[in-house]
Amino acid sequence: MPKRPRKPGGSPYKVLIWMGAGVALLFLGILAFVMLRPKPAPYVAPAHERTLVWLYDAQTPGVVASAAVIEESRSAGTLNAVTFPAPAETAALFAPGQSGRKVQDFLEGKLQRRLHHRAFLPYSVVATLIDAAGGITVDGKSMKGAEALVYLRAGGPDAAGRATAVLFALSQAVTERGVNMGISEGLSLARQVDTDLDLTALPDVLARWSAYASPAVHVVPQGNLAGVTGLLQPDPPALAGKP
Repeated sequence: MPKRPRKPGGSPYKVLIWMGAGVALLFLGILAFVMLRPKPAPYVAPAHERTLVWLYDAQTPGVVASAAVIEESRSAGTLNAVTFPAPAETAALFAPGQSGRKVQDFLEGKLQRRLHHRAFLPYSVVATLIDAAGGITVDGKSMKGAEALVYLRAGGPDAAGRATAVLFALSQAVTERGVNMGISEGLSLARQVDTDLDLTALPDVLARWSAYASPAVHVVPQGNLAGVTGLLQPDPPALAGKP
């Protein structure tokens, strides 16, 4: 006898119906979780926000490195940059591929000032950003990424000042022309940068710094961390001593 055709309500169709219902319930559950979960409190920038910028040569990270504390005072509308050679004590605290948090904590203790953010940028990343922004101008000289690398690696007692000059020239170029970079190149850079800032917002941070009318830039000699502290504003009482 010929087999009777399976009715639409047979077992395979029931399985598909139950699978569809399960997927729908899962989707609704995720949607409800997203909609009902408490929203994070909006970020409130402190009156004095400081970012530790660490520019270093990945080939010799413990030897050639320049630090800068970028201090934004929103109440006064001023930007203060204090740059100095990397202290010798930090050579053992940081290496490429490791977090710079130890260096950040070390300098917070030495400077007795809160460092809210950090951005550790190897010279190669800076050079790539320079090319992506169409070049920079430092001391009246136009530079592409390769030329900036030579400039940064020149060393000498004024190395920290030159590194900060490159950083601010890059922030100016980003403000004027933006950054032209592909997704894969951007992801490659992201893997080389240690920061607690949003990497996608890093160009916006650079652009924000260049928006200040007359940023003050101070270069402090090697080993004079007390001189760095003296050029930074005191922490507000509510933040002083907080981790």
